[in-house]
Parts: sequence; C-alpha cells; structure tokens
Amino acid sequence: MSDRYAELKQLGGEFLGVFNRADVDGIMAFFTEDAVYEEFHGKVNEGKAAIRKSFDGLFSGRFGTIRFDEDDTFIDADEGKVMSSWKLHLDMDDEPVVLAGLDLLYFDGTKITRKLTYVKAKAGLYEPA
Repeated sequence: MSDRYAELKQLGGEFLGVFNRADVDGIMAFFTEDAVYEEFHGKVNEGKAAIRKSFDGLFSGRFGTIRFDEDDTFIDADEGKVMSSWKLHLDMDDEPVVLAGLDLLYFDGTKITRKLTYVKAKAGLYEPA
C-alpha cells in the first residue's frame, strides 16, 4: 500500500467522522477556498461560503440526528480520488429514513477540491424525453 493510498484512506475516514459529529467547522476545514460541492439533486455550490450554507442547512436539526455508515471505499491514489458509498440515516417528516449513496471526493494534497454526491432514488426526478 502506498503512502498516498494510506493518507487518502485516513482523510476519507476523518471526513466521515466530522459528518457524524455534525461538526460543520470540521467539515469545512477539509475544503479548499474554491472547492465545488455538487449535491445529489443537482445544486452546485462553489466556494466555501456556499458549501457551508448547504451543510448548515443539513445539520440544522430539520432532519434529526444524521449518521453516515460507510459501506465501501475505493481509492485512486495516483489521481487523489476517493469514492465512498454509504447509508445515510435521518428523519424525513419525523419518520426514520435510510438513503443509499456515494461521494466522490477529489483531493489536492489534504484538501478537497470537489465533492460529488449521488443518492439512489426510488423514483426519477424527471421523465426522460
């Protein structure tokens, strides 16, 4: 195992940990100033201020206690990429819900430059043409 692979594995685990502690400051410490976060529904947040606003909404309490359980992690050490699949536990309309999804994290050194989130849906958001 390369040093970079081990470093990315550790960074990915730490990133998941700050999410599970609902530590928005800790989450934001991972991002570069010009990072991009693409949410699962297509919204693109550019820069730390926009990304923070998105995460502040996620951890506002509206969805109860949020917990991510990691399923699998794939790492491309040469490209600085981590793909982490997970189950997200939250409350929607006061009902417990579990969503399956994944994040693609692009690292430059120890900082995230891009985060793409995908969630498995029970129904499409639109009808294909």
